[in-house]
This record gives sequence, structure tokens and C-alpha cells, in this order.
Amino acid sequence: MIQLGEALSNGTDSAFDSEAWLDFTPPEEESNSPLVRHTYNGLIRQLILIPRLVRLVRSLKVDSGNIDSGMEALQLAEELYLISNNELIDKTVRPIVKWMPTKCASLSRYFSESMEFPAIDVFDTAIRYSYSRILINGLCQSLREIFPFSPILEKAPLEEEELRQAEVLAMSVQHAQSLNDPMPLGSFLLGQALLFSYGAWRRLEGTNRVVDDGERHKARFMKEWVRKRANEMISDWDGQEVDKERLETETTALEGGPLMPWMRREIIPL
Repeated sequence: MIQLGEALSNGTDSAFDSEAWLDFTPPEEESNSPLVRHTYNGLIRQLILIPRLVRLVRSLKVDSGNIDSGMEALQLAEELYLISNNELIDKTVRPIVKWMPTKCASLSRYFSESMEFPAIDVFDTAIRYSYSRILINGLCQSLREIFPFSPILEKAPLEEEELRQAEVLAMSVQHAQSLNDPMPLGSFLLGQALLFSYGAWRRLEGTNRVVDDGERHKARFMKEWVRKRANEMISDWDGQEVDKERLETETTALEGGPLMPWMRREIIPL
């Protein structure tokens, strides 16, 4: 997550974006979970390539007539979109999570139940998968608007998938808050992911698709709810609170919008 955040903030490709890393076959996962074993390689590839796709979409927004950049962006977007394990997620995660009553009264209006995960590796993989799909689907929507030449993306249910993943993250907050002994590990794993999910709710609120007023109201509520919960989790690690204006600007950048000078950061090795 740290390296991904650095690349996204600086507008660069991932430091791991090379043939050596993309073709690297890591040791077989020792997890007992089929979710972890079967999604690990594809998930790592997605996380490495997302910053490159952001860069390409940003370049295309500046010059939508650049055919070479457009085709490169479409090829990468289609590849990332098709690295989908949604069916595996449904088959392996939902049967093994415990569905618990949602304790947060305001959230329970929309999600009466929350998920309790059986193991930390399952929780971590589910979170990474969800936020990676939200980032990819948001970028694919940007491409569909500025360079609409992909039959795959034109037919893809991008909005539906990203909302499903945003809902997974919302229903995971209660479990994350319980992982606080001896340290707030749940906050570390989920805080930034919640901020990524803000984009899915924002896109729902602003969509040109036909949605009822209840869905738009839900989107407005969830935007503020995930920002507040994310800030609570970030504060557990003495991080900087994210206000609405800053989050709006960062979300636009994640969709391929402009980078602001204050976004740039450097992770200094210890």
C-alpha cells in the first residue's frame, strides 16, 4: 500500500513496474484460504500496474487525440479489468465470513449486516482486491468517456462492480475496528482503502445513469461516512486527517485528473 500510494501521489509508475517483477512468481501461498492462494498473483500484478494506467489516462485527458497513448491505455485497462476474481470471491469469502448485525446505527440504515473475517490474510486479501477493483473501474470509466473505442469496456458493468466492492469495504469496517490488540492493525489495512472507495460513491452521486433519489442520497451519505471512518483509522496511526476538499481533489487525480504540488511525497527508507 505504501509504494502504491507513493506512485499515485507522485504521478509515476510503480517502482516494481518492470518485467522482472511483473513476471516474478512468488512462493506458493501457505494460506488455507482458496481466496488468498488463487488471487495473490493477479492482485499483485494489478497493484503494480494501476499507477501506470493512472499516468496514461492523465496524459490522454490532456491530449485525447494521441492515438498511441489511447491504444496503450485501452490495452492496459482491458487487461486489468479482465483480471477479475469476482466469482471466486463470491464462492470462497461469503460462505466463510460471519454476518453480524451492524452496530453503527447510521450505517445500518443501508447495511443491516457487517462481515467478520475468519483470518487476517483473508481480510487483507479481500480489502486489497476491493480497493484495486474500485481504482481500476474508475479509470476504465474515465477512458470510456475520453477514448470510447473499447467494446469490452463499453459493455462492462463498471459502475455495478465498483459499488459492490465499495459495499464490501463499508461492511468490513466493524471487523477492522475489532483488530486493535496489540495494535490497530485493522485501521492500518482499511483506512486508505476507505478513501479509495470514496470515488465509487462520488461517481454514483454524479452519474448520468438513471438512478432513483434513494441511491443518490445513499451515495451522499456514504461519501461522508467513509471519510469520517477513514480519518478515525488514520488517526490511530497519527496520520493527517483528510478534509472534504482535499479528498475531492485526490479522488479526481485517481481518475486521471491533474496532480497538485502538495500531493507529492517521498517515502524515505529507514
